[in-house]
Amino acid sequence: MSTDSTTPNQGHPPSDQQSEDKAIPYGLSREANKDNSREHEDIPRAHKKPFPIRGLLFICRRWKWTRGPNWAEMTTVLVTSGILLATCVQAWIYWQQSLIMKAQVEQTERSVILGTGQLAVAGRNAKIAESAAATARQSLVSVQRAFVNYSKLDYSRIEDGTRNYWQLDPTIENSGATPAVAIINYIGAGQLPDEPDEATFRGNETQFYVSSLGPKGQRGVGALIRDESALFGEDFDITRRDPTPRKGRTFIWSWVAYRDIFGSAHVTEFCTEVQLPMLRKKGTQEVKWNLKDCENHSCTDKYCADYQSIVELLPKRPE
Repeated sequence: MSTDSTTPNQGHPPSDQQSEDKAIPYGLSREANKDNSREHEDIPRAHKKPFPIRGLLFICRRWKWTRGPNWAEMTTVLVTSGILLATCVQAWIYWQQSLIMKAQVEQTERSVILGTGQLAVAGRNAKIAESAAATARQSLVSVQRAFVNYSKLDYSRIEDGTRNYWQLDPTIENSGATPAVAIINYIGAGQLPDEPDEATFRGNETQFYVSSLGPKGQRGVGALIRDESALFGEDFDITRRDPTPRKGRTFIWSWVAYRDIFGSAHVTEFCTEVQLPMLRKKGTQEVKWNLKDCENHSCTDKYCADYQSIVELLPKRPE
């Protein structure tokens, strides 16, 4: 065998040509990387890897995943990746919960708006029902309550030898369909320069006889007897055709206060003036009066100016 034949590269360093073939200049390497980068940039964005994948690759490169197995670093990367994934999942869950809560809030707002509308409608219906009930009650009261009015005034002359008197007896009537209760009344008569004022009309009595009057019933309020000279200013000759005194103005007045069975208080007032001349009925001693209603105190209830002061005289309602 020839001793000149040797195995290539055994025991000999690599030749310069081989080193040149293996060694890549730094500048050419950078140019190659740039070319690769341009090629990657030319790739459409739709073909790029998703962001989570790129993030994992970045972490792997950051921790030198490709340099060989490093279990500590691999464990750290896996744990970090797991935490990142869990955080993303939790963020997604929170986002879904926020959407659900937002929908619930909107539903609640709609429910509140609907409830408010329903309450408004219910309130209007309640007011309508209350108004209808009040109208029905008012109609019932106006039809069924007691109505007490003066129906007539009876009068007669009483001769007593040297002095003459007149008896006055007003009559009241309940034209209503229910009783009038707690009835009190007052009557007055005399000569006055003008119609009776409030104090004179009301009188100064504080104690009253209390009575009641059924529906369609009538009764007198109580006879009042007055001296003829006090009533007309002088006695007059009854035998004359027109036995009329020539002095002053004569007024007769009365009021009645009562309650209906529904609890409301009422007042009816009566006032009249005896007009001159008075005439004697032919062939009799009976004198016929001409009467004229007063401008005031011919009224009922709150149309009377002294309604409140007279109502206060009524006995208190039982509890």
